[in-house]
Amino acid sequence: MTGADLESQLTWLQANLDAEREIRLAAEAERNIALEFIREICLAFIPDDLDQVLRKNKIEVERWNPLEYKDFVLKRGIARIRRLEMLSQDDLANELTRAHAEIKRLQDKVRTVQDLRDALARLQTTYSETQAQIATRDAELAKLRSEVTHLQAELSKTKEQVRKSATTATQRTAITATVANAESPVPEWFEQWQASKKFKQDAGLIRVMGYQGFCLRKSIEVALIEEGVITAGSGAIHRLFTRVKEKWGLTEEFKPRTETRTGRAPFLLHLTERGREAFRLLYGQEAIESEYDRLLARHKSDEHILLNIQARDAFLECGAEAVDLYPQPVQLPSGGTFDVDLVVIFPGQSPLYVEAERGGAKNKRQRDQKWANYRQVTSDFYIVVPNKKVQSQIVTEITTWAYQSRIHLTLHVCNLSQLGEDASLWHFEREMGQIKQGDYGRRRNTWS
Repeated sequence: MTGADLESQLTWLQANLDAEREIRLAAEAERNIALEFIREICLAFIPDDLDQVLRKNKIEVERWNPLEYKDFVLKRGIARIRRLEMLSQDDLANELTRAHAEIKRLQDKVRTVQDLRDALARLQTTYSETQAQIATRDAELAKLRSEVTHLQAELSKTKEQVRKSATTATQRTAITATVANAESPVPEWFEQWQASKKFKQDAGLIRVMGYQGFCLRKSIEVALIEEGVITAGSGAIHRLFTRVKEKWGLTEEFKPRTETRTGRAPFLLHLTERGREAFRLLYGQEAIESEYDRLLARHKSDEHILLNIQARDAFLECGAEAVDLYPQPVQLPSGGTFDVDLVVIFPGQSPLYVEAERGGAKNKRQRDQKWANYRQVTSDFYIVVPNKKVQSQIVTEITTWAYQSRIHLTLHVCNLSQLGEDASLWHFEREMGQIKQGDYGRRRNTWS
């Protein structure tokens, strides 16, 4: 099981823990409502009787459950009926009429109380089961965190071993010995490529992309420099990418529209079919699936893919121990699922469910439903945006939705264009929802 798979399980477990805590709070709220409802019945129809028992033993009465209240209401109601029988004959007809009406009202209230009592019993059962599940899953979560730490250490060792062995392989004069199927003829273009002067550099690029799956050109460049394939700051970097793409057709480049103010325009790359074949011939195995291809299946555009990758890199640079670019859908308490963009884990914290937003014209109904589903997953909205304009749009959109829906949440926004300008990862934070009259939308940070 990989680190990504374990992180996906952690995400699924945390979402279920949140839903189960909400069920527990709902059960406690229903019980309190039932008790308050019965007390109101007593105050409305038998206030003197209730006052009498409160004077005798107030502490005990305040601890009554719904069933004890029901018995009290029935007992005192019957006693009142019996007292009516002792009234004079002249007043009896009127009193009986009022008594019958009162009895009917009490019977209706008792039926309501019984329904509430049954609902409370079911909620209490669910609450007990949830408590047991929470205890079990807390233990599982602790175990999984330990396993993730161990696997990350093992993964780092494995990557280093692969890097060293791959570097050694490219230095051999007889690279064709690594061909997976020696009986199949080697393509003519492959032999020409092997005989070229820059084959060693070219093979290093294919190795990095095939073993690590990187698609952001900046990430690939860093890996090439770390492995000693190229030197930082030299023109050889640009020539290498151009040569492998245009002369040999091993890679394909995509240039998303630039939406952040962070350096030169980024490129996204993946291996072509010929590039994957070259990796297979060199290293005797299939190249892993590119980040680009995996993310393209999840997102709408190259710009959204880039935003997710840039968000991942920003979180890792700010101390996250893991970022899942491909999280599993989160089960919602109301049914259905929510497809979160990223799940981020910082040391000692619960997972953050993060959305990457680019702004622009959107369908309001669909957007409102998205935020409602997101709110079922978490009351902390973590949003990554590329620039100030999108930040303004998203803050306005979520603020309006929260106010109109009377939903309480806390919004955290990371603006990638502002990273590095200060020490903060979250450039805008605001608590939203009508906590009390006149206290809507308290800001925690300035809008920088």
